[in-house]
Amino acid sequence: MMRYWIGIAACLCLLNCSPAFAQLTAHELYNRGVRYIQDGNLEAALSDFNQTIKYDPKYADAYYNRAYVYTKLNDFESALQDYDRTVELNDKNAEYLLMRGNAYYFLDRYPEALLDYTRAIEIDTSNAQPYFYRGITLLEYGEDADGCIDLKKAAAKGFFNAKRAYSDYCGGD
Repeated sequence: MMRYWIGIAACLCLLNCSPAFAQLTAHELYNRGVRYIQDGNLEAALSDFNQTIKYDPKYADAYYNRAYVYTKLNDFESALQDYDRTVELNDKNAEYLLMRGNAYYFLDRYPEALLDYTRAIEIDTSNAQPYFYRGITLLEYGEDADGCIDLKKAAAKGFFNAKRAYSDYCGGD
């Protein structure tokens, strides 16, 4: 009779504890996926992020890093889908908006890229990257004066490529 109650208790614990267990497993898979990215093993990272998302569909950083892997694999449509999901889960994260803007840029969807870069700047005015990418996009879009203003701001904030881009595209120092 004791085994019966222990069995029942174990089953109840599994039912009640499984979300926490899945969350921990998702976290472990996520961390391993990040290590795979660092090691350059993109296919293994992709697999781990897929599993992480399967366990926890609201794990924004898993979508973010899977999108990063897709970007490295030049699959910008898939990257954009995942960046869309990250922004859906947290639309106040400037990095998510910046990276989704980059996906739009690589898909030649400049108006959407510009919107995301602008939103990223509104969230974090101290970050030079959205100024730089918005400046490059504006130049690509034919808005040279505004593009040069953003490149100059990015250079003033210390973004490593901005000073050269400003010099090359805007004729400034």
